[in-house]
Amino acid sequence: MGIPTGWCTSPYSESITRLVVNEFTRLFIRIDCPPVSSDLNPCDYYLWGRLEELVNNRAYDNISALKRALSKVWSELDKDEVAWACNLFPDRVRSCLKARGNRFEMN
Repeated sequence: MGIPTGWCTSPYSESITRLVVNEFTRLFIRIDCPPVSSDLNPCDYYLWGRLEELVNNRAYDNISALKRALSKVWSELDKDEVAWACNLFPDRVRSCLKARGNRFEMN
């Protein structure tokens, strides 16, 4: 089975796809197109909120200033923190399967 590309802009998308293919092949017959779910996207379930938290401490004069601030905090974000968020993925997949694809809460 080939690994789909181009559907996720996360720097971890290839490794996450491999995780799904390797760890969950008994659950999926074929992965042609991943589900669009903020519950299963590390950028949605953690990183965007974290970036907002880090830059939301002041007002910005324009979009360019906000983009510069976001770029700065992104480059300074601890790689272990990003890895931690990505490592939540297997448990989130299990929770999603248990909820039969419906919304779920993580403890």
